[in-house]
Amino acid sequence: MIGNYNIIYDNGDIELFKTPTDSKFNSFFESVTVWNRLYRKEFLNKYKIKFESIFQGEDRLFLAKLYLHNPKINVISDNIYNWMRHENETQKTLTHINDESNFNGQLYCMQKFKSLLENKISVKDRDLLIEHLQYSCIYLNEILKTTCKEKCDIKSFEEFILSLKFDENIELYKKIFGKEWNNEK
Repeated sequence: MIGNYNIIYDNGDIELFKTPTDSKFNSFFESVTVWNRLYRKEFLNKYKIKFESIFQGEDRLFLAKLYLHNPKINVISDNIYNWMRHENETQKTLTHINDESNFNGQLYCMQKFKSLLENKISVKDRDLLIEHLQYSCIYLNEILKTTCKEKCDIKSFEEFILSLKFDENIELYKKIFGKEWNNEK
């Protein structure tokens, strides 16, 4: 079961995240969080689905492994979780700390996410995967803008970008990176 959730900011603003219902893939991966879902323990045990011991992105990889075993899902319209998203420096949410460790960890996770799924899902879902990862580049690029680039794995990021078929979505590339697409990097 997958439900909606509220994002509650430090200033009291509340944003509703509604789980999409247009496709199983989008229901699963539009939000790569594990806390707006219920899981059958037997299913997880049967397929030995566990979290990886990594600093960033463990939710995304856990969900990818789960998805590959074709679980039955039911999307409900209830809000089943409240996420307190802290933005102040003393309580900042881990995924919103812009440093080279977060950048490199998120990049690793996205690369592994892509390699886990891309050859084991339908062509339609593969297109959604690529689109999902293209939009994830917005997040990676925002981290990169505010961190020490010398400690970031820029070469792997450029290779990852090339693998995401931006030549089929050059306007999005320009919007994210502020420059024209060039597939000959």
